[in-house]
Amino acid sequence: METDRFKDFLKVEKRRSTRTIDAYLDAVARFQKYVKKNVLLVAETDVRCYVRHLVRKNLKNSTVNQRIVGVKAFFQWLVDVEKRLPASPVPSGLSLKISEPMIEIPTREEIERMISSAKMLRDKAMIAILASSGLRISELLKLTKININADTGEIQIINGKGGRHRRSFMDTRALRFYREYAGQVDGNQLFSIGVRHAWYIVKESARRANITKRVWPHVLRHFFCTLMGRAGMSDTDLSKFSGHKNVNTLARYKNYDSVSQGEIYKKFSEKSEALTV
Repeated sequence: METDRFKDFLKVEKRRSTRTIDAYLDAVARFQKYVKKNVLLVAETDVRCYVRHLVRKNLKNSTVNQRIVGVKAFFQWLVDVEKRLPASPVPSGLSLKISEPMIEIPTREEIERMISSAKMLRDKAMIAILASSGLRISELLKLTKININADTGEIQIINGKGGRHRRSFMDTRALRFYREYAGQVDGNQLFSIGVRHAWYIVKESARRANITKRVWPHVLRHFFCTLMGRAGMSDTDLSKFSGHKNVNTLARYKNYDSVSQGEIYKKFSEKSEALTV
């Protein structure tokens, strides 16, 4: 079936996460159910009508956009890989405007309180690493002992978002928690929990620390980027650590010297010590 081949393409060629693959396949299935026609006969008007249909259902703009992205990826696959269509019926620029939610960045003192209030050593290590490395929660949960240099705090992120590789670092405090926690872990896998559990740990630690701001794992990534940015780290260097994709950093993982990157992290980590965010 087409969707089976599309799924294999996403998994093997594009190296998308299971969550992304499921979302794309769900979007395609919903679209096919709506149009009720062979995908090779779908026209641009069908796609636009479908988007209007989603809007009339009062779905969030972000949800509509997610479904558009999945359908667009499917038709682009039919064009570029399957060679069964001359062009995609999904017009470029077809998306709804989304208002960016206001994110309140925790202060350094609040991060310290979260770490202190965390119940388990595992949770303390998790929060400290997220806040000092810029890792996504999905990247953190895939870490093994092999990915971390216990002497320098260097972290190798293998198959991050979009299947990309990069490196980051954790600060000395996070490294102390990591060493102590890793010493208690049997085997290679560090965090044998799911994303929902990780969300609960972060939110519960914030609650126990009496932090009124909304805090979830990705906010700790924002904390890292904000702190390093205010310490003076360039956008180019910051993207190398955080894995943000943009036109200035497309070749960020190729021929990049790990020693110099470690020196950059150390320099701005020390500068950020004086900041409260």
